[in-house]
Amino acid sequence: MAEYHAARSTESKALLATVLAATKKQPSVLNESWARELPNRESLASYARGILSDCILQPPKVIVVQVLLILTLYEWGVRDFQKAWMHCGIAIRMMQSLHSSRVAPYPLDISHRAELNDLSAVVETRTYWACFIMDCTINSGTYNPRMLPMSEMENLKVARPPTSVEFAFGSDTATPSTEHQASASTENGPPVTLDMAHSFEIMASGFDINATVMSFLFNDGRRAPGMCAPENCPWVPTSPWAICLKRLEIWRERQHKRLHYPRNSVAVHMTLGFGESFVYLNLLYYQR
Repeated sequence: MAEYHAARSTESKALLATVLAATKKQPSVLNESWARELPNRESLASYARGILSDCILQPPKVIVVQVLLILTLYEWGVRDFQKAWMHCGIAIRMMQSLHSSRVAPYPLDISHRAELNDLSAVVETRTYWACFIMDCTINSGTYNPRMLPMSEMENLKVARPPTSVEFAFGSDTATPSTEHQASASTENGPPVTLDMAHSFEIMASGFDINATVMSFLFNDGRRAPGMCAPENCPWVPTSPWAICLKRLEIWRERQHKRLHYPRNSVAVHMTLGFGESFVYLNLLYYQR
């Protein structure tokens, strides 16, 4: 919002254009007059693409990564899969370059290294995890190798996704990097306590499981050669199917019980402003 109250950069205009392209149908359904006066969705997306063509080979910026991710979401929604695939890949490479400039012993380029304050640090971290989620998501419906698996996020020591409170106010505390470190073990029972404030972190882990399941299915799943061998039967604990199921159940156990549907209603979470996150988390669980 500071960008729009000051001199607006071309990148911020592209960000606004992609947001409008991705969401224009919603206010139009409500008959909002301002929505009817906007250019059509493809014109807005084309405007953003024109700006991006001058930005993608420049020193990377988080705002440009965000434009690319929202454009990916729009293009996937209108079934322009090739463009979505390419723009997601560019966003990931830019984010890797940014992260490299901060943590790598021999970064690709240090000329664009900038100091981060608490808030910009959590924005950058969350944007990196948004790249991870989008990389998992656009594999649904096709099978293409992922650029950013969870193992790579761990190797790069990317901090865990910030909670909603950390995202709003920033955090001056060091945060662990993996889903396993993020959960504290309780004295009796499995590690729990990832509540709605951790919804983005929970979704990142959930999409990782989802992408693994989709990869299994797109490689013919139970019909693949060798899957009828005794060691690959679903009831064998070390079979691919059983391993995926175990990961899914551990993921569910780490969530606070208030996040479980139908034990808790969507309406209650909507009154707290968490309705969408609650629905996404449970869709991820039940569709698998």
